[in-house]
Amino acid sequence: MVAACFDLDPGSPLPAEIPGHGPVPVELLATTTGRKTVRRLLTRAGTVIGGESRRRTFTGLLAELVRARDGNRCTEPYCDAPIRHVDHIRRVADGGRTTLDNGRGTCAFHNHVREQTGWRVERTPDGVRTTTPTGHSYLTPSRAPNEA
Repeated sequence: MVAACFDLDPGSPLPAEIPGHGPVPVELLATTTGRKTVRRLLTRAGTVIGGESRRRTFTGLLAELVRARDGNRCTEPYCDAPIRHVDHIRRVADGGRTTLDNGRGTCAFHNHVREQTGWRVERTPDGVRTTTPTGHSYLTPSRAPNEA
């Protein structure tokens, strides 16, 4: 895995480049004004597998990566609704960061339910675990990159 930080020059004709992996289209990294939307991209075997944003919300490329990884379907167990919200597994207020690994796609209903008192969501080695106020836990297994 490679972490690369970019300082983009919107006036330069040269593409951004991940050392050892080659050029990256500027459309993936910046807006038309050259402002960074992703601060760091993570790669595995030459494929971009994640990114870290300075933003508090999932927008742009990072939101697209979360939706693609989650198959554009709510990640709550037994729900097959389309993703309407991309949100943090660990809340920003609790120290969560806006990263691919901390993001998940949910339908509007499950995103709002999760904000109610007593609900907990956490990433485990096996996937994302949702615990209800009654103590029942439900696991959404992690998807392999080729299953998204």
